[in-house]
Amino acid sequence: MDRRSSAFGSAYAVLLLCIAVYGFFATGYRPAQTVVTSTFVTFHPAAPGPAGSGAGALAGTYAPQTVELYQTVDFAAPVPPGQLSGFASLFDVEAVATFTNPATGDLFVTEAFYDEGADGKAMYRFRFTPTSLGTWSMATASNVAALAGLSGTVQVGAASDPALYGFLTADKGRFVAPVAGTGEPRGLVYQVFMHGGSPLENLGALPTEDAELRAALAHLLDEAAGYGFDAVFVGVWHQWFDLGNSSSDSHASVEPDPATFRVLEVLCALAHERGMFVHIWQWGDEQRRWSPLGIPADVDFPGDAGGPNGIADRRLQRYIAARLGPLTNWTLGYGFDLFEWADEDQVRSWAAYLDARMARPHLLTALEQRRSARSNFDLGETKLSLVSNAAAAESALATGAAPSAALYAAAVSALDAARGKPVAFENRYLYLRAGVWTMDEVRRSLWALSMAGGVAAVWGIDWDLQEAYSHPEQLLTYRRFWDGRSIGELVSAVHPDGSLSLLSATGDRGVVYSESTDAVVVPTLPPGTTVHAVDTLAAYEALPVNVPPPATARPSASFTWHAPYVSDWALALDPPR
Repeated sequence: MDRRSSAFGSAYAVLLLCIAVYGFFATGYRPAQTVVTSTFVTFHPAAPGPAGSGAGALAGTYAPQTVELYQTVDFAAPVPPGQLSGFASLFDVEAVATFTNPATGDLFVTEAFYDEGADGKAMYRFRFTPTSLGTWSMATASNVAALAGLSGTVQVGAASDPALYGFLTADKGRFVAPVAGTGEPRGLVYQVFMHGGSPLENLGALPTEDAELRAALAHLLDEAAGYGFDAVFVGVWHQWFDLGNSSSDSHASVEPDPATFRVLEVLCALAHERGMFVHIWQWGDEQRRWSPLGIPADVDFPGDAGGPNGIADRRLQRYIAARLGPLTNWTLGYGFDLFEWADEDQVRSWAAYLDARMARPHLLTALEQRRSARSNFDLGETKLSLVSNAAAAESALATGAAPSAALYAAAVSALDAARGKPVAFENRYLYLRAGVWTMDEVRRSLWALSMAGGVAAVWGIDWDLQEAYSHPEQLLTYRRFWDGRSIGELVSAVHPDGSLSLLSATGDRGVVYSESTDAVVVPTLPPGTTVHAVDTLAAYEALPVNVPPPATARPSASFTWHAPYVSDWALALDPPR
């Protein structure tokens, strides 16, 4: 190595150390180097120009930037240590960015989040995901000078992938997300895959280097997609505060851990590229100290008791809203075994606090269970945006009926009670668990939940058994059949022969499903309706069904389709094109 280069490097290192020491003693700020690569494309906003200039001094340098629809970007701004005095935590700095699209009237308001530091300065990011085409303008406000009055312009063009999803939401009780090509909402299956004991239940077990982390997460997503699932399950527990430590008695942190959030945002980014989603459980049970009861009190705030919705918990919620809120493809559950530790009002307060701070609404839920008179958790009439009615599923499965039939009945009832909100059964129906969830029952239960009107559930690999699904092609057939199929406003029914139907009011759109048969009754069809059949036990293949022509222009009469052999059959009814 050149000695001059070596000497320069040593001097530069000493300079950085001096800056760090100054920052620590001046403000309590302990600079930490950020990772070399950013998860998302990063821009630098323009600083305020001279008084009266009416423009950012750097506007010509940094704006406009060009991005694609639904492409997440960051605007990064460094803050000198001298501007951070008086803050008990660097996570308590308040700064808001407002993104506006005058042509559409769209508004995207988000807070800054602290992302460690570099060169002796604290780095803050404003995260943005455009939801419409055109020119967006950014303006910031803050009581910290370096974060106030920043500006930028983003030119949003069409997405290179027209099938790319926008923000996951719900419509008439069904899971939907807009697609970039048309902007129209597309129906989603939204079934969640978990691999018991995988690193997604212990994020600290994942690699920390960027390339290795991405490879590991890609492998986990590929596993879920290989079984036909469009969402993966993540349990974070107390790793929100300290990556690698899941329980409250294994850490003393009162600040979010950016390393944990990096794992989550990389996972969401990789999932987004694949058209997939992430279902997160924020907390677990208190027995293992995975609940927020053990969040420490912040000594810088006299009177803070810690725990749920205390100083540290609210700080975490703001960080979730700022760092994850601008991402399109996640849902968040408050935790499990809530009857051990959660209060209903506390959960409503948690959801309201997050909702008020996120740039776009996300589906939030709390698992409602009723295992006995003493162990129950029920939000009552005031439900969150995603209804997690595990109690309905538990009661139905306890009747002794076949699991698929029980879940169908529970799903119909739960959707009706949810009053237009989507429903999830988060009981975790893991393959071969308790000898119940055989391949047949997993497959039939998935079809039952869709035929009921579209209820989500959690499936996957059991922690102890670690058995892979024996017939993944059946799950892939289920996914392909339902993917993009709009089922909003369709009416579900059970027929005397045990078959199920999910039909539009006019009968020109829907699905008929029948098990262990070679004869399926097709209802009366309007002229021009087309029908195709799929064997749900086999790899996907669409078999055309000949619809008898009507004697007049009136609808075709009901008829029986004779399958080539006995199986579980699904018939898709589609309107004329």
